[in-house]
Amino acid sequence: MSTFLSYTLIDSVLHNGEYIDICPKQLYKKFFDKKFIKKHGNNFWVTETMLKGQYFETKCIGSGRDGHRVDDLPSDNRFSKPVPKVDQTRIDKQVIEWQLIANKKKIIYDENFNTQWPIYWRWEKDPNVIIRIHPDIVLTNYLDKNGDSENELLASIDLKLTKNIKNTYGKYQWGDVTKKDFLQGKLYSRVIRNFDLKFNEKINKNIDYKSLLNSKTINLIKNNPYAYIFIYAVFDYSKDLNKFFHKVSYNPIDDKYVDECIRKALYKYNELNRIGFPANPDYELCKNCKLRFKCNEANYLEGYI
Repeated sequence: MSTFLSYTLIDSVLHNGEYIDICPKQLYKKFFDKKFIKKHGNNFWVTETMLKGQYFETKCIGSGRDGHRVDDLPSDNRFSKPVPKVDQTRIDKQVIEWQLIANKKKIIYDENFNTQWPIYWRWEKDPNVIIRIHPDIVLTNYLDKNGDSENELLASIDLKLTKNIKNTYGKYQWGDVTKKDFLQGKLYSRVIRNFDLKFNEKINKNIDYKSLLNSKTINLIKNNPYAYIFIYAVFDYSKDLNKFFHKVSYNPIDDKYVDECIRKALYKYNELNRIGFPANPDYELCKNCKLRFKCNEANYLEGYI
């Protein structure tokens, strides 16, 4: 029996290769409880911040993950008040900035060709473990500048939107890259470098994988892994409209890190399954959880009584 694992699942229990404090009950409801997911839908967990990110992706490349579109922020009524108009205006300006940069760097993207594809990889340590990734831009040309030289490489690109790039606090900050966990880039690069056309076609027959990831392209990457990079394209909607691109290039050491993260995540989920994904009532974990008002364990916490 196969076990499916995604970057999101790994990131939910690890940061920089170490276990983080979590609520197993929330994880179960979010990713594994089929009845809950069917009743509430995946959008149950969407926050205003996530909605802005989906809007940004929609405007930049045509849609968000799984083809989900957000075309207008203020029209969404899932929150107590509309998203500030100034935020949407700034995001729209960053969309234009993205388009200008993409043109300069020869980035090619089309929602009907190379965006938002699910890609699957059988983990080399255990072929029954299948890793699923979901790049915003699966593969494109990319004009990489390194000092005075320019090289045209192949790249996968993930768009990121944050409130303020200069912020250095929290797991999702971008102000201090020395604290940042770049597991996503390392994992996605590993999967692309080991792309199995027949395996992916068998899982998802609706995607024309070979139109982009054909044998010639994959052999090029395998024979020269330095010809491929993963790019974080990061934009914010602060008044300064900051942006920067962070590059993850091939490094053999990264493969060992990816393997260790997969191993630790599998161990964690197997253990949580064994003990039944119990709640972990903690004020910091509960205060922003959408389950808190219906969660018996959270209701006993000081501040919720």
